[in-house]
Amino acid sequence: MGKTIQVNLGKITHKFFGKDKPLDIIYSGLKGNVAVSSPSFLYHFNNVELLKIPDTDAIYGELYKSKLSSKHDVLVDKDTLTYDPEIIDELFTISKFVIYSDLSIVFTSNFKLNDDAFIKYFKILYHRNAPELFSNIEIHYQKDDFDIFEKINSFSRLVEVELINIRKSNPCPKPTFEKIEALLDKEKTDVLYAKFKSEKDAGLARDLESHIMSGISIADSGYGDSVILGQNTDGNFEKIKLKDRAIRKRVDEKATTEKARFAIFVHKLFGKYIFSEDELVDD
Repeated sequence: MGKTIQVNLGKITHKFFGKDKPLDIIYSGLKGNVAVSSPSFLYHFNNVELLKIPDTDAIYGELYKSKLSSKHDVLVDKDTLTYDPEIIDELFTISKFVIYSDLSIVFTSNFKLNDDAFIKYFKILYHRNAPELFSNIEIHYQKDDFDIFEKINSFSRLVEVELINIRKSNPCPKPTFEKIEALLDKEKTDVLYAKFKSEKDAGLARDLESHIMSGISIADSGYGDSVILGQNTDGNFEKIKLKDRAIRKRVDEKATTEKARFAIFVHKLFGKYIFSEDELVDD
């Protein structure tokens, strides 16, 4: 393997799809040419395209980060030694991404545009470019196969649970999601942040019918995040941040050079985490 690049697996949730296909809605929000500036950089989408690949449809696109330079004096005539001022905006880096029909998203990242920064500017750009006035998109990391329930049940006491930006699921909701999704429906809320803490010897509830465990389950599947504090049988405390278990892999950079090839490659790479289109439901 030659030069490698990091690819990350996330899950998209969207405010509303209506009767349109989710990919069509998201595609329309990526096709605009509105850019976003920070003090030193310019961000924008480019080369966004709908793809048909084996087993699924997909959107390919790129997020550009360009460096905004100050004025430079450029030598324009060697005979007269004449200089003219010129502003050079230099391409700094590109992150490539693929979105699949179940709203899984795979994207590249590097030290010039890390995964958190990619998510931040992707969301901002999408909101600015989407034709719907109140269109809103969220991206959460998908987690590895670490059995969070087994770990929680190994604690002598579940001390504290923080549920962060919990949203309703998109594809094939699991039975363990029901309690927390029912709460979101009842309270008519799109995003839930909650913190539970117990000072009792028994600790927090750990049965699968509890809102706490339901919230952990949905966060573990990519629809939010959680921070869990437990006490082990030896008396020591252990903190688990699900974000630290986000699914990331390093791949040969050559696998990312062609759109369809990249989409097919990462679909196979993360295949067990990506659902078919007929399992998708509106959030």
